[in-house]
Amino acid sequence: GNTANRSSGQYPIYKGIDCSKVSISSNVDENSSTKDISVSFKLPSNTYRVELSKKINGGEYESIGSYMGNTIPNVVLDTEGINQVKAVLYDKDGKSCTAATDEYNIDKTGPELNVISKKKTSSTDLTSDDDISNLEDYTIDSWHNGYVVLRGSCSDNNGKCTVSYKVTGASTNTDGYVEGDTRNINASGTSEVVFRATDEAGNVTERTYTVKLDRTSPTLSVALKKKANSTDLGSSSNINSLSNYSNNSWYNGYVVLRGSCSDAESNCSISYQVTGASTNTDGFVNGTTRNINAQGTSKIVYRATDEAGNTTEKTYTVKLDRTKPVLFYTLQKTGGNKAKITGNSRDGSTSASRSWTVDTSVLRTFSYEEEANGSGFDYAQYNSGSGWKTENNFSSYTATKSFNTRYRIRDKAGNYSNEIRLNITISTSQKLYLCRNGDTFINWRKSTSCATVESNRYNCAYYI
Repeated sequence: GNTANRSSGQYPIYKGIDCSKVSISSNVDENSSTKDISVSFKLPSNTYRVELSKKINGGEYESIGSYMGNTIPNVVLDTEGINQVKAVLYDKDGKSCTAATDEYNIDKTGPELNVISKKKTSSTDLTSDDDISNLEDYTIDSWHNGYVVLRGSCSDNNGKCTVSYKVTGASTNTDGYVEGDTRNINASGTSEVVFRATDEAGNVTERTYTVKLDRTSPTLSVALKKKANSTDLGSSSNINSLSNYSNNSWYNGYVVLRGSCSDAESNCSISYQVTGASTNTDGFVNGTTRNINAQGTSKIVYRATDEAGNTTEKTYTVKLDRTKPVLFYTLQKTGGNKAKITGNSRDGSTSASRSWTVDTSVLRTFSYEEEANGSGFDYAQYNSGSGWKTENNFSSYTATKSFNTRYRIRDKAGNYSNEIRLNITISTSQKLYLCRNGDTFINWRKSTSCATVESNRYNCAYYI
């Protein structure tokens, strides 16, 4: 007598939890990133519990945490490498399913960038195919008087990388970065080259290199000045007001030289080398100013050197002579016993005087003496009372008349000898003339001529 109530209709059949309905998203458009990745999950409504875990670089999954319900926080991935997250979903009946994310490559480290810089022997451009390992190294940010080539290479632990560069400055500038590993720098001046390595994740490593090229020699100027004394002048002494000294000329004082330089690209410095009469330098020494005080001939080579090693040299010859030349004389009678007298300009502090009375003509001869390294004879002068007159040299000369004359010589440095004064009286009043008429001697007479006393004279001779 028992009865049951029954009704007909549609009833859903519960099939458990379905992971195909899990929606996964992240904050990156691609699966590679240079920053942390935030992963979010949208779970089915019947999710009762979720267990999250992750693995890195193919290792074992490690638990992140367990959450109740169908709402869980975002999972932040911050470890470099290949990251993957797994979610195991459970319903109330304990049934489960598994959902996993794609693999995310997190790469925060820039690639390794290596750049070598080499000196080229010419302006010929080298390419990536050329071996530059044997070329001499170029020191970055230093001046060089040739040509340079740079080559970049890169490596990355998480994948591939590429090299590019950008050039600004003296060389032809690039329009931004251009892909390539080799760049030639040929232009004089300062160029800046930025090399960049980029990995697949987008990490960038940059290095900047400065190349300085200067193939032009510096300009060198040297002032040569006359000094008043032997006091050495330093590089800070003002020499502009001093009189100019003419290179390779004799001077009877002291000289100072000062060098200066300029360069279109880099800085420059001055050095010099001295040989000859002055104290010699041991090769080139740094400095702008050199005093020349020693008598004789000195040779000074000035050198200007820029930072790239280009040089300009100029050679100067300084000839100094402060010693008076010495004038020597000889006077000799031309007749009779040929008596002789000699002397020189040292016989007096300012003037050597000599008087002599003779009854014949006199042969006058001069010579001179100077220091071994002296400047040499320039000209001779004499003064008979009407001012100094110049001769190229004193030659031997026979005087038949009395003279009272001052003599001196000048050397090529401008030094005058002390004067010599010669007061020579030539008197014929002491001569005896023996005059004759025919074969008969008339008499001895003190006269200039027999003809003045004997009208019939046809021959005469005189004796002292």
